[in-house]
Formats: sequence, structure tokens, C-alpha cells
Amino acid sequence: GYFGPSAWPDLPPAPQAARLRFIGEIAGPRVAGTGRLGAILRAIIGLDKAGEITADRLVKPTGLFVSSGTVFIADPGRHAVLRYDEAGGRGDWWPRETGTKLLSPVGVAGAADGRVFILDSMLEKVLILDAKGNVTGELEGDPEGMGRPAALAVSGKRIYISDVKKHRIAIYGLDGAFL
Repeated sequence: GYFGPSAWPDLPPAPQAARLRFIGEIAGPRVAGTGRLGAILRAIIGLDKAGEITADRLVKPTGLFVSSGTVFIADPGRHAVLRYDEAGGRGDWWPRETGTKLLSPVGVAGAADGRVFILDSMLEKVLILDAKGNVTGELEGDPEGMGRPAALAVSGKRIYISDVKKHRIAIYGLDGAFL
């Protein structure tokens, strides 16, 4: 239905048709190649020949952050964050360090200096990554600790964490200290 100009200011007024079009999708670090119809269909839905989910596909994308042509997608089903470069058409999984294991990354946000914050609801923490995807620390100092963090946002010099178990918003500085 039509919601009017206040709800969707970029859409033309009724009865004109909306000028939206599908331009592509991000499904994983690699773009599916060409080949036989069955192989293409498996690639589109992310299955290998045995019907298993391939390692390069998003499983359960939840959080999204976009910065200067780079898209970050938190995926608790893959236990990682996909960093996708739109210009290059390729991506990689973060954190880049093999020793850092995520359980349920549900949120991702970034600061102007290139740092990325990944919220893991099962680990009950927010990791701080540098612009290359390496873990440099985590948000610390909350005397109550994190209960069940569910979402995060960065605005100005503050990081906001929604905690659904403690029914509150925790606020941190960009240095990672609890405010």
C-alpha cells in the first residue's frame, strides 16, 4: 500500500509507480560463477553438491553497517562478520585472527577512524577491531557487566549497547571505557 510522502519521502506520489529496482545481492565473500543450471541454483541458495551450506555463504545475517563502499554484515549462523568491498566485489570474514572465536555476532558498527565494533550476544561482550580486522580489545568497565546485549550503535563519540536482559542501554566512549 501507499504510505504517503511523510513515510517514504523518496517515493513519487500515487498513482505513479515506485522507481525501485533490484541491483544485486551480497550472499558471501565470493560471487557465484557460471556453469550448469544445477550448480548455479546451488550457488544462489548457498548449497554444495551434497546439499550442505557452503563456507562462503551468509547463513543468518542480522546486523548491518555500511561505510564508504564497505558493507559489514553480522552473521551468528556463520559465527563471523562478513566485510564486503562493493568496488572490488569481494569480501572476507572477520575477525581475521584465527584464535578469536565468535559464538553469536548479532551486531556490528563502526567509528570514523575505521575501527569496527562487533557485538556477540552469547559471549556477552563487544570486541573492538582495527581497520584491518584484528582484535585490539573489548568494551570494559561496566560494573553490572553485560546481561544479554542485543544491538549496538555508534553516534558521535559514544557507543550505545542495548541490553535486553538488564532492560537498559549501556553507554561507552570510543576508547572502550564504560561511561
